[in-house]
Amino acid sequence: PNPTGIGENSYKTVDQWTSEYYLKLSGVRECDSYLNKYVAVCEPPEQPDVEVKPVHSPARLEKPVDPELMGLDVVKAAIDGATEELVPYDTEFAAVFAKTIAGEPMLVIDDDGNDYYLVPFEVPVEKRPIPIPLKKPVEIQKVEGKAVKLLSLDLDGENAVERVTVRSLKLRPIKEERTLAVVIVDAEDGSFKEASWVDDPVKYLPVSKAEALGLVFKKMRQDGHGLRLSAFGRPTIELVHRDASPYYPDWKITIGQMVFYVSQDGTVSCYGCDKPEPPQYSSYLTVDIEEHICDGIATEIDPIMAGKVEYYACEEGIQACAPIGPGCLAEEIAQEIIEASPTEAWYITDEPVGVVVPCPAQKSKPRLITPGPIRILPI
Repeated sequence: PNPTGIGENSYKTVDQWTSEYYLKLSGVRECDSYLNKYVAVCEPPEQPDVEVKPVHSPARLEKPVDPELMGLDVVKAAIDGATEELVPYDTEFAAVFAKTIAGEPMLVIDDDGNDYYLVPFEVPVEKRPIPIPLKKPVEIQKVEGKAVKLLSLDLDGENAVERVTVRSLKLRPIKEERTLAVVIVDAEDGSFKEASWVDDPVKYLPVSKAEALGLVFKKMRQDGHGLRLSAFGRPTIELVHRDASPYYPDWKITIGQMVFYVSQDGTVSCYGCDKPEPPQYSSYLTVDIEEHICDGIATEIDPIMAGKVEYYACEEGIQACAPIGPGCLAEEIAQEIIEASPTEAWYITDEPVGVVVPCPAQKSKPRLITPGPIRILPI
């Protein structure tokens, strides 16, 4: 349990207890005396010995709810489950639960296939009444600075002109710490699984979807992947339960081939984020700015790579080059451009010079390279 938030006090149905918590101890040394034994550290209230008969939680959904349409059915299952199976037997939870309204359910994908919904129950947002003076209906005539000139009707039915000062309404931000209880229901049949509650409202989840995305983008920038989102495609975001408390699932964010996991303590991990080695090219096509007459021949032959080199040379006055090799400029195209140049301004170098035009598959910004040694190939 989390001693400072949701998880501090919890109730678990017998099905949830036996399937998720009351498990044989494994993953320890063979000599451990608790190996393959049931181990539980509990603090149950002191009561006389009684005979206990396990009661299973009934299904509350006729069929699984479409995640895109989830809402009232899931909320109703959570309310009914908590009201029937917990409220009558726990006065502390009942007192807390009575002060709340249901929030938006959140679907959690479980690694073991036991998907579930988290349904937060929150204190209602305090409604702040806005005082409205009793006035006759008015019609706005014109605005003069911060004053609005209004035409209203007086008691005699005659038109009367008055000036009203426009004041901005100061809005108080809604507090993030609103959650008092969280109910977990099964995603397939809606059966009540467990609940947890706190005495004082807390922020839940500790890391929101927007905050998780922000942490991922920050990591991408730190790892050298900080390009525009459009360069990787639209991210997909979902909550997944891996090995932490079911109340604190991870955010799973997939961007292109990279899969990020953001835990509720803000830790970001990634699979497929190893920065690929940039392709190595042994030759580059470039043009002598002083000799080139900007005839557009290279652009006609290859508008994608050579055309950009020509653009930099003719429009920007900047030296540029295009890598020659797989996925970039074909060597036979480079030779065709060189042979077609009337001033022999185009040539091939061993090292990149000026701005390196990105290959079509790289989707990156051009890189500025300091000039290196130049080798002119014979034609």
